[in-house]
Amino acid sequence: KLVAYQREFHALKERLRVAEHRTLQRSSELNNILEQFRRAIAETNGSKDALTNFSDETQKLLKELASRKPL
Repeated sequence: KLVAYQREFHALKERLRVAEHRTLQRSSELNNILEQFRRAIAETNGSKDALTNFSDETQKLLKELASRKPL
């Protein structure tokens, strides 16, 4: 019985490790996205046409975000 509990514990520990790794990856991705938005806003510097003045890279990012599955 103890061996079964140990196996289950180790399996759960591994699942937690994987989930933490994925969370860190996702957090990094989201921080990069946030930084890109900050740069885009700084580039437009309050322009009335701010939404149309995004760089091609930012527009591509927005399209990718729109097609991603929610968290």
